[in-house]
Amino acid sequence: MSKTLPDISFADILPSSISRDETVKAAAQAIDGELKQINQAIDTLYIYSRWNELEEPLLTHLAWQFKVDFWDDSLSLEKKRALVRNSVARHRQKGTPSAIEGAIADVLGGGTVEEWWTYGGDPYHFRVRVEVTDQGVTDLAYAWADQLIESYKNVRSKLDAIITYLSGRGTVHMAMACQYGESISVFPWQPQNLTESGPVFFGIGTQMIETTCIYP
Repeated sequence: MSKTLPDISFADILPSSISRDETVKAAAQAIDGELKQINQAIDTLYIYSRWNELEEPLLTHLAWQFKVDFWDDSLSLEKKRALVRNSVARHRQKGTPSAIEGAIADVLGGGTVEEWWTYGGDPYHFRVRVEVTDQGVTDLAYAWADQLIESYKNVRSKLDAIITYLSGRGTVHMAMACQYGESISVFPWQPQNLTESGPVFFGIGTQMIETTCIYP
């Protein structure tokens, strides 16, 4: 049966000519311990495939590497991971409403850009509705929203207002019970539309009397 690298023991792959030597066996066992530590450390080299496992120190370096436009040390670990993970996509969309909405979603919970023609504003103006989910509508939330919008909007467009509202999310449990019954009435069987068949006999009888008179 084939084995993966973490399952392989150095002692198992020794050639038969030296596998019985006690000194060699002891050396193989000592090397096995080092090999296991190296195998366990291999996963730490995988960065981009395990964003949701990265810790603070590495995220800070990656934020610099990927040129994350907004960063605050007081952000939660999950939000820092989201900013780094989505940085490339945000840079591709930079200057568009999608970039603003995505960045606000990464940090605050959700956001919607309203263009000037939707609310009767001046040309090239816009406003943003910010959905705050967990940290409350605070001065810090306003400051973060302002920084995010300024970082990801295009230079031409002007911000009219930031409209914030607080929302909560939770699990709603719903249940339904249904009870029903069926009533069946059984009546005696009554035949209907009876059809009878059989032979029919007809009979007729005739009696005739004739009187003859002979005269002289």
